[in-house]
Amino acid sequence: MDTRAVILETCNGIRELLASLPAGTEIRPHQRVVETVQAKARLVLDEQLPEVGHELSALFRCLRFTEAADGGMILNSDRYERFLTKSLP
Repeated sequence: MDTRAVILETCNGIRELLASLPAGTEIRPHQRVVETVQAKARLVLDEQLPEVGHELSALFRCLRFTEAADGGMILNSDRYERFLTKSLP
């Protein structure tokens, strides 16, 4: 799978993860970042994809340190495991 496809597939997985979070979790800012990363991944030249990948990595870091409404981090080990299971081909 090429880099562009991996980024787009990962963004789809993050969308699913965000949609699965407990009610009351503030997800809109993260959804906007996902939308931006997806749009860039579709439009940029191949040479610019590493920059888009860095933006995606920054989002992962942010999700690891942002609390969900249930008191756990948005991207904690349990959620990450489920995310990986769904996202990997």
